[in-house]
Amino acid sequence: WISPPEFNGISDQQRDELQNFIAERGLDVKTVCEHFGIDALIQIEAANLPAVKQDIETLAKTGMTA
Repeated sequence: WISPPEFNGISDQQRDELQNFIAERGLDVKTVCEHFGIDALIQIEAANLPAVKQDIETLAKTGMTA
């Protein structure tokens, strides 16, 4: 019986920063959440935040829009 690793989601402050990061790139939160297969930004693991930002950057560059 193995316990799943503890989930450490992003903080409210990190979520707010991420919302601004998304908006600055002309994307919307709904599109980004759908891309990652999540219902809300707070479901993002804190340790994955840098990779998530990089992925959002790529998403914006490929011209994916809402």
